[in-house]
Amino acid sequence: MRVQTSLLGSVVVVAVALAPFVGGCSAASSGAPANSDGAAGAEAASGEDGGQLPSNDAAAAEAGDDGSAGPRADGGGEGSSANLPSIRIAAGASSSYTDPSGFVWSADTGFTGGLSAESPGQPVQGTSAPTLYDGQRYGNSMGFSYAFAVPSGDFEVTLKFAENYVTAPGQRQFNVTINGKTVLSNFDIFATSGGQWIALDETFHVPMPSAGMLTIDFVPGAAQEPKVDAIAVTPAATGDGGSSQTDAGDSGMDAGGGGIGPTSTSSFVTADFTNMTSPAGVPNVVVAPQLFGASTGGLANGSFSGLSNTTTLSLVRALNLPLLRLNANYTNPQTSASIAPLVAHALDAFPSDCTWIIGVDSASSATDVASYVKANSPIACPYWEVHNETQPGQSSSSYDSDALAIASAVAAVDPSYRIAGDVSAGLDIGDLSALVSATSASTLGLLDFHDYLYCYGQGSTPSDSEVCLAHRPGQTSSAYADDQLAVQSAVAGTFAASLPVLLGEYNVECSASFSDLRAGTSIGAAFMVSATLSMAAASTQPVWSAVWDLFDDGGANYNLIDGSNNLYPQYYALQRLIATMPGAMVSTSVGNTGGGLQAWATRTGTHLGVAIVNSNATAMTGPVALSHWPVGASGSGTITLWSYPQGGAITTPLMNTPGTVSSVSVSAGVTAPITVPADSVVILSYP
Repeated sequence: MRVQTSLLGSVVVVAVALAPFVGGCSAASSGAPANSDGAAGAEAASGEDGGQLPSNDAAAAEAGDDGSAGPRADGGGEGSSANLPSIRIAAGASSSYTDPSGFVWSADTGFTGGLSAESPGQPVQGTSAPTLYDGQRYGNSMGFSYAFAVPSGDFEVTLKFAENYVTAPGQRQFNVTINGKTVLSNFDIFATSGGQWIALDETFHVPMPSAGMLTIDFVPGAAQEPKVDAIAVTPAATGDGGSSQTDAGDSGMDAGGGGIGPTSTSSFVTADFTNMTSPAGVPNVVVAPQLFGASTGGLANGSFSGLSNTTTLSLVRALNLPLLRLNANYTNPQTSASIAPLVAHALDAFPSDCTWIIGVDSASSATDVASYVKANSPIACPYWEVHNETQPGQSSSSYDSDALAIASAVAAVDPSYRIAGDVSAGLDIGDLSALVSATSASTLGLLDFHDYLYCYGQGSTPSDSEVCLAHRPGQTSSAYADDQLAVQSAVAGTFAASLPVLLGEYNVECSASFSDLRAGTSIGAAFMVSATLSMAAASTQPVWSAVWDLFDDGGANYNLIDGSNNLYPQYYALQRLIATMPGAMVSTSVGNTGGGLQAWATRTGTHLGVAIVNSNATAMTGPVALSHWPVGASGSGTITLWSYPQGGAITTPLMNTPGTVSSVSVSAGVTAPITVPADSVVILSYP
């Protein structure tokens, strides 16, 4: 989750992608009219500041959203201008609604033109106020507008969107003007937020020099119709009011809205931010925030005792995890009492829009735990994993029987709950296909498998270079890209072809007692980047993942946080990926560098990220071309570079080394030369 800022004339733009992708839903099943859209939304979240990320004594101040609701973007709102009015409209709604923070959203009013749709019970995730998104106003060939009488002063206008009708980037594009100034041009909810059912706030600073009408026009663009789910007009925060909005010119870049940067190329690495094709050649790939999740059994040891440690709590929170998968085997017995400590610390450790996946072993435990989570957790848990992994000797038919029983149990608690499976130790396409055949969209919501790069003592050991690139021994492609292609092939033509795919456990080696410690070195950081981004680049489906283990798996060396609160390289790599890389994937190419480099890039509005992995035993140096970058026409300024040093050995983990952050100059879309350390990774980001 991040906040993006730019300056459009006198209007400052803040884009906040907030809620998780929710698979298994479509316009046909949402209750929305066939020629319209559903509604969704989420609350504000804080962004990164581009500076040093937390080390092992990090405070929760670097973490993300604490779950507070309301129309403000990252602390903006009413604090410093109490004499100015606030206007909150639930678009398309026939009655008013009071959100959990006590803010009243009126029934739809102030509009001219357009049509309204209202569908109670939308399956919205990542918000404490889902009712707010039951309605929407959508356009026709003439579009529609809102107008509000306001006094002079500075205001923030927040427009809430979520896409649940179109299914790919480019299928809906429209324009928005405020007081005659274009603030969104060919705005694509799907591409900007990262997919279907992902809520997005767009917030604009609008000065009103004199009293008058504040007008918002939604104008048809290149495709489909404009729409909006809710609108808030609130006094702009000033001074210490806590607003995250800044003048983009302060960062050294052209002001947003200054146009697309020049065409540029490099013999080192080139990213083209107008070519929405992944490095694997797949068009319109969207990197969801949930690609960068974590899995845990260790956190649950001793009834989640780690969450009672304030240092552990702040370190988990500082990750700002978009997804948490809880291993089924570590809460025993699986009762409401066993899960209570996690629920009690939910917002202390995780942002409110974190996607939870909780494993259950039986229908009875599913009923007990799901009922408690439903009644007590401020974080939704839409997915319930069937077993940790297929039980030894268990047939696919037996597993499917358990899956259907658990699906029935959780649906009785909440009809929107779905199961996640088939969970095998390694990708078992036969078992996955059998589960898909035995279920439907009303029961199965997530395709879930576990797969490590290799198991020590079983076959060949991958080289350092192969681990950096997530290649199995002797292979020349990413193991996880291959896995994803196999999943796509297995579910093609079925309802499951639109479901998210969760790599529910992954890391370098599969055993807690293994002697290969490269997960604890810069090689492990590079592996994480390659595994996640190469898997996403190959996919036509949403892809999520959860690295094993978030915390202290019995003294293993593939933890992000160990039992003494030491931090491993993968902790810092995951933190950077979460903050930087969600968005629409764009084309990248690696020049004639002698091999061993891989690169991926994403963009969301004017935010961009570029991750580069070096699998060579020596450092590599060269300029990075940021062709057609969306920040400004000249393509000149500065960009942030995070670099992880080469370090650690196969027997010596590298601890508490957060990497370095620096500014790199950019001229005509090409950076000054950067160095990617041997067996390691760098990530470029703007802002």
